[in-house]
Amino acid sequence: MRLILHLGEAVGVEEILADAIEAEKRGFDGVALSDARWSPTVLAGALSTGLSGVRLLLRCEVGAENPLYLVEEALVAENLLGGRLTLALRAASGFEERFTEAVELVSLAFRDRPFRSDGQFWPTPAGLTANRHNLEERVRVGPASVQERIPIWLTGERWASLAARLGCGLILGSRESDQPCGHLAVEIGAEELEKVVLDPDALRAFGDGSGPDSLIFSASPDPRRGVSAAQVHSLIDLRAKMQMFQLPPGLAEHWAESDSDPRKGSERG
Repeated sequence: MRLILHLGEAVGVEEILADAIEAEKRGFDGVALSDARWSPTVLAGALSTGLSGVRLLLRCEVGAENPLYLVEEALVAENLLGGRLTLALRAASGFEERFTEAVELVSLAFRDRPFRSDGQFWPTPAGLTANRHNLEERVRVGPASVQERIPIWLTGERWASLAARLGCGLILGSRESDQPCGHLAVEIGAEELEKVVLDPDALRAFGDGSGPDSLIFSASPDPRRGVSAAQVHSLIDLRAKMQMFQLPPGLAEHWAESDSDPRKGSERG
């Protein structure tokens, strides 16, 4: 189970980089940021200077404008990050009826081959009357991605069927119902963390019984407070519990008999 820390709204890109570096040092596999204030390329440019392995989960609204603008920026950002980008999409307020077409268009554009879309809102190529010469039947958006395809996650169980159809991941709240999808992430806050640490079965109920693929943690609505050492310890402990739950039958007993349990390595000299 991957641990992702939602960084909230930092004051500037310097603070974003500092928070992301600290998250990497503390053992997080990724950081989540919103594009509400900073463009994807600005965020990627800032993070590419100081991170070695942490992925960026970029949370973006789509539907208000042509999503190909986002695709272009995301592809540049993904190249800056060496392929360590995942895009989390949510419907822009008031444009929910456009969300399905927007996600379909983003998914097509990320496949790094010529495509066309005959959608209602953003037909691509647009076929503008001003383009009288060399009319294109298909288009390709560049630059090419480092990954075979930039992963796309959708937010909310409302979009579960769309995620399953397009092979997208899905982000759920801890109180939402489990849904079939390509990659399942569950988002929790500080109060929910305390509950799932005491009762990991609540988290194991997601997925195939072994829990979600990723856990997104929002420490506090106030980004200045950050994540505490106790919360980091709880998250690491929770991940260990989830992973130990998946051990092959009999392995724990073998460790106990041979006194070679790797879970106790820090306790032995």
